[in-house]
Amino acid sequence: MSSRYAKCTVIGLVVVQLLSGCVANLPAPITDRTDRSLSSPRPNDANEVVSADRGDEPRKPTQPAAIVVPKSPARDLLALADRHLAAGDHGSAAAVIDRALQIAPGDALSWHKLAQLHFAEGQYAQAKSVALRSNALPSVKPSLKRSNWSLIESIERAMGNSAAGDAAAKRANE
Repeated sequence: MSSRYAKCTVIGLVVVQLLSGCVANLPAPITDRTDRSLSSPRPNDANEVVSADRGDEPRKPTQPAAIVVPKSPARDLLALADRHLAAGDHGSAAAVIDRALQIAPGDALSWHKLAQLHFAEGQYAQAKSVALRSNALPSVKPSLKRSNWSLIESIERAMGNSAAGDAAAKRANE
C-alpha cells in the first residue's frame, strides 16, 4: 500500500508542478513602447492631449481633427460613366453603370444614368421603364425626379407620343 501511496504522491506533485509552471508563465502585460516623439499626441480625455515632447503634461487641444468623408464609390463610377457617355463609348458606360448598381442598388442616380444610356442607344421602352424605377426609389431627390420626368418627356416625344410628352413635361415642372 505504501508504494501505491508513494506513486500517487509523486504523480500528484508532478501534476501540481506542471500546473504551477503554467500559471507562472503567463504572458507579460502589453506595454506601449512606441516613440511618442514620432507619433501624434493621444488624447487623455475629451479635453486634454498628452504633449508629444514632454510626455505627461496635459494641454488643451489647439484644433479638432478634420473629419474626412470619402466619396461614394458608386458616385465615382457614375462620373466615369458620364465621361464614357460623352465620348460615345456606350459599352464601357454600361459596364461602369452596372458596377455602380451592384455597389448601390437603391441609388436613384445610378438608375437615372442607366435610363440616359438606354435613351442614347435608342432603347426608349427600357429607358422609360428605368427612369420610372428611379423615380420610385426612396433615395430620389426632387431635382433628380424632375430630371427623370424631363428624360421621359424626351423619350415620349422621340417615340412620337406628344400628348404623353406634354404630360411628362407638366410633371417635370411641378
